[in-house]
Amino acid sequence: MLSGHSFTSSESHSPIFSARPHDSVVPTTSTKSSIVSATELATEVDKPADWAHAITLDPVIKLTFPEVPIFNPIKAIQTVSTSFPYWLKTRSVSKLGFVAPIHYKWRDALWFAIQHPHSKYSTSRGRDFSVSFAIQTIFRACHHHEMRQLDNGRSGNERNALLYLVGETLKLPASSARAQVTTAGGVVLLPILNFSPYTLSPEFRTTASALARTPENLLLVHCVTEFRRVDNGENQMKLDMISALYQKKILGITNQFVFGVFQFDTDMLQINAGLWQDDKIKIYRVGTYSLQAPASLLEFVFALRGINQLGRTYRDQLLESAAAFQEAIKTKPLVDAWASTLIPDINADFGAPIVLE
Repeated sequence: MLSGHSFTSSESHSPIFSARPHDSVVPTTSTKSSIVSATELATEVDKPADWAHAITLDPVIKLTFPEVPIFNPIKAIQTVSTSFPYWLKTRSVSKLGFVAPIHYKWRDALWFAIQHPHSKYSTSRGRDFSVSFAIQTIFRACHHHEMRQLDNGRSGNERNALLYLVGETLKLPASSARAQVTTAGGVVLLPILNFSPYTLSPEFRTTASALARTPENLLLVHCVTEFRRVDNGENQMKLDMISALYQKKILGITNQFVFGVFQFDTDMLQINAGLWQDDKIKIYRVGTYSLQAPASLLEFVFALRGINQLGRTYRDQLLESAAAFQEAIKTKPLVDAWASTLIPDINADFGAPIVLE
């Protein structure tokens, strides 16, 4: 709900930061010593902690969730991610489809992980045969990762759609660190089509958008990704999540989660969930997954499915509240919490988005 209102529906003079990768600085004044780029915030040891304190982020990713109802959707995602189709346990070759001989090791590893006496995976997903296509992709991903590791060793529907954009520039909240924008590796966006408060008010558009550009429709940042084979993308992921969570705060929907994925140790992925709690940002680990284990990657796929489904629920909730939202902002306009974002070439070609079904 919008802060300060109840709904019936459920729940500067600093240099300009470029929209280009690496958040390069375009000098416009002589105050360089006081400038911190988003890249510095993500990579230097001391600056992220100072900045996190300034914008009320708890920088420690929590490994357990509080026992309160708001975390039930996250627990449900954890549960659904470990529930596989029953036919995987029976080693049904016909339902799995053709498996190339070079992928047999990954197929066997998947079967073993599911059939192991102490397996954490259950088989209660009914007749979801469409999963076979995802599994084939997972086998190829495992094989591709193995080949890259070997190479390194030798050489030393529109309403229901989610958008995935690469290299999108996100706004950051105002703070003493003076970072204005950050470039996300990848962003999953929820298009809120025909959301009247957004379509009718230019001021609302500027304030409500977490993107440095101003899109035609409200795009709600739902999940961010940082896939890096060498560097740990955790800090950059946190920057991206902060942008998304401040968008939630501006819109008064602080009871909605934002998700972040980052890669570490070259072959590990971690999904995290962020939420406003007691006027502070908290981030929790949802799960970790290995690029070398097919069962683990299938778990990752199901977790992403759950995240996408939750995003559609969030979008429906926001659309249902549009009329009440429109009425509320007449007396209480949105508060702009963003840093100044005078960025050149905001409307540059960002490339065709990838649609996630």
